[in-house]
Amino acid sequence: MANNGFSGLEGMTELISRLESMGSSIDENLTDKALQAGSEIVKEKVRNHPNMPVSNGSGPHARDNIGIKKMKKGQFDIGAREEFFYLLFHEVGAKGGTYKGKDGKKYKIPNISAKPFMRPAFETHKNLIETAMGEVIKRELGL
Repeated sequence: MANNGFSGLEGMTELISRLESMGSSIDENLTDKALQAGSEIVKEKVRNHPNMPVSNGSGPHARDNIGIKKMKKGQFDIGAREEFFYLLFHEVGAKGGTYKGKDGKKYKIPNISAKPFMRPAFETHKNLIETAMGEVIKRELGL
């Protein structure tokens, strides 16, 4: 999966550091569980954002191809699967032209104005994401 989503939540590095300073009761497994819970919410909110491009065709749809991938300790990537790379163009916009793909073929890209769906889905639901992560931490620590 390309790194065209979010690699982490603002403040997560600080939170993870604070959790790690609590001692051996906090391990990477707990951190990953909390981040996974937050990532699942972001993924769902991205998939259902009103700006998410929707195909009229019968093939695979972009909203069904948003994935979550663990990157490294304390980071998860939430974004489009590689074959749906063009969603980045919808998120940030694109200047039209002809581009060479990884497969060596040339692709003509139209001008695409930005209609963000990933960043707004994340920003709008920060509290819900943090709450879900906090609940996992509390549950796992027996609090």
